[in-house]
Amino acid sequence: MKKLCQSKILKNEQLADQYWKLVFDCPEIANEALPGQFIEVYFDHSLKIFPRPFSIAKVEHDALELIYKVIGSQTEIMASWKPGETVQILGPLGNFFVISDDTKTHILVGGGVGLAPMVFMSEVLKEKNFLFFCGGRNGREYFPEVHDPVRRIISTDDGSVGFHGNVVQCLEKEIAAIETPVVIYACGPEKMCEALKYFGEKHNIPVQISMETIMACGMGLCQGCALKTYDENGNDKISLVCKDGPIFKGEEINFG
Repeated sequence: MKKLCQSKILKNEQLADQYWKLVFDCPEIANEALPGQFIEVYFDHSLKIFPRPFSIAKVEHDALELIYKVIGSQTEIMASWKPGETVQILGPLGNFFVISDDTKTHILVGGGVGLAPMVFMSEVLKEKNFLFFCGGRNGREYFPEVHDPVRRIISTDDGSVGFHGNVVQCLEKEIAAIETPVVIYACGPEKMCEALKYFGEKHNIPVQISMETIMACGMGLCQGCALKTYDENGNDKISLVCKDGPIFKGEEINFG
């Protein structure tokens, strides 16, 4: 059940180049949240300005953690927020990743800010067998707090940290040695997600993808997050990322 909450900021700190961690005290949402879900953060208490969606990166007791990238005016405002300030947030929103008990290896794939829901998944799966493939453009996007080396495999486009290449190429290199059956859970840039859809088809691996897009209202009212998808019969249809997702099966998404 989604809730609109006035939440106190506990922590807001920079993790790496442009990447920040924001922690709220918000038991109403934290106690309900599941991996893959998101919240809407409001920048105007009158609710006249559209909020911004952010994937939930971690839940710890009553605290809710986000990982965000400073890329525009609203995220620049976020970076200026101080502990003790209050912010209005709505959540938890959207569906969540489905975890199957008969899976031998859970493969998490995150690119850029898409690492956030994968961090949440890694916490939920910590008693199970999982591998976390983390992709970034360069070493400046590498933050040790998230990129724990135990079960996390790093790749960078420029080769400055870890595997030299993109995260899907890194997964391709490792897949033959991974115990099956496997399931892939992913979030990141659209090109990465598209490549993972076809990777899953090639290797007969189910893929669950969290789609990143602007979701102004978060509840399916504004129709601004339309996504081309297929129904169960393979026919074209339009889905709303905030209402029908953000998690979709790879075969459901029409990247064409």
